[in-house]
Amino acid sequence: MSLAPSRSILRWRTRGLLVLLLLAFLLFIARTFWPARFATVHGFPLYYTAGWLYATGQWGLAAYDDEWFGDRVESFTQNGVREIYAPGPPLLPVFFALLAGLDLAGARDVWAWLNLLMLLAAAWLIVDALSRFEGPAWRAASAGFALLATPVHEHFRLGQAYILLLLLFALAFWLMQHQHEAPAGIALGMALATKLSGLPLWLTLLARYQRRMTFTAVVTAGLLGVIGLVVMGLPTWLAFLRTLIERLTDYPLVAVTAFQSTSGFFHHLFAYDALWNPEPIWSQPWLAFGLTWLVFAGTVIATLRRARRAVFDLAFAAGLTLSVILLPLAEEYHYVLLVLPIAVMLARVLRQPYHVIDLAWLAAILFLIGWPLRYQTSEMSHGWLALLAYPRLYGGWLLWLWFMRRMTIERSQP
Repeated sequence: MSLAPSRSILRWRTRGLLVLLLLAFLLFIARTFWPARFATVHGFPLYYTAGWLYATGQWGLAAYDDEWFGDRVESFTQNGVREIYAPGPPLLPVFFALLAGLDLAGARDVWAWLNLLMLLAAAWLIVDALSRFEGPAWRAASAGFALLATPVHEHFRLGQAYILLLLLFALAFWLMQHQHEAPAGIALGMALATKLSGLPLWLTLLARYQRRMTFTAVVTAGLLGVIGLVVMGLPTWLAFLRTLIERLTDYPLVAVTAFQSTSGFFHHLFAYDALWNPEPIWSQPWLAFGLTWLVFAGTVIATLRRARRAVFDLAFAAGLTLSVILLPLAEEYHYVLLVLPIAVMLARVLRQPYHVIDLAWLAAILFLIGWPLRYQTSEMSHGWLALLAYPRLYGGWLLWLWFMRRMTIERSQP
């Protein structure tokens, strides 16, 4: 006797998943999207101010002066919000200049709607790129995570720009899955020029000899860089490079637990700072820097070795995951980029027959990355308790480890 579910059971299961997905969407609208339309908090005022300064001809070297830029941001807000632009890339204000004709509230509303459209478009591209995996369960779970995960909520609340990057990565992923390698490189090049995002992913694709993608990505990023150099001027780019190097080499604020990054983790444990990190478990700053770079080099090399022969979607997802957890200043909203890798994992795990280890692994990742955990408390900022203050980072590392394991199982044809 067959144990396969009947058609009626499958039909009712599909309808049930659709109902749950509709409820998730309504909850997202009520809890995340609608409040974000009217929020004036840290995040979006930075982008709006940068765009307004560029549109009015006031953008220049001074934008990388934290006090000067903070004063400009504060002038647009009613509740004293201050922001710094450094080390943001000089080209980003050109994009946000399109919103400079509106006041801050109007621009915030438009940006919320654009983020909603970009999130839905990215979700569709990801699911369609993985269409060879049958079954509605993983599709519903992927869409539900994209709507309800706390990093997505935080991204909308702050009005950040990483859903734009998610869309560009999803577009590149979709194009590659449909054998359009050169156009995929254009999307990756735009992502690099916009936010300098995705270096481990680029290295992963290089290791796989994706030559056309790499070539078009480099050309696209290079052309946008030249345009930015002409538009913004050399002094602005030099100021950007100077502040970027400063943030990578000497930035005590990275030890604050808001930064769910590998660099922030090691600095919190080992780099004393009287203001930002008064109670490390052992004050050895050299150890923080050494472990950060050792982990960076070791994980990238290990990923490149596995990704060279792995199935493309696994290699892409592994490289993108590594791009988030190795980002020096990754905060919670950066983890929206993991919507794509988590969908790749869901497509494999939520298939019959289920494997208990994979299900437990998946549950841990979804909890650590997506659940609203209170890890930015003063109690968790001191001593050994700080080990409990990095759930997003732990979830990202678990996700990367799952892909490393899976890439040894699924290999592409030579």
